Amino acid sequence: MNVEKIAPEQLNGIYRSIAEEFGVDIALQFFQTYRGLQITFPMTLYSKNYIKDQINAEYTGSNIRELALKYQYSERWLYKILAENPILHAKD
Repeated sequence: MNVEKIAPEQLNGIYRSIAEEFGVDIALQFFQTYRGLQITFPMTLYSKNYIKDQINAEYTGSNIRELALKYQYSERWLYKILAENPILHAKD
């Protein structure tokens, strides 16, 4: 398939959107890899384990709001993480 001859408007649905945003070659890679599958992208980028490690490393006792904004998790969820770690919760 000659990618140079394919225009985004020739593609169907999500493949057109991908081609417009990232290029036809990426859209074709998505097609070849994921065609026929239903894919849902999570609302959060980082894994929960990564966030837990980062909160444990970055929490100062007064920066929960900044961490919530930085990692796009709720303050409530971050406080729950801190409650699971008694040493860090003592900083609060």
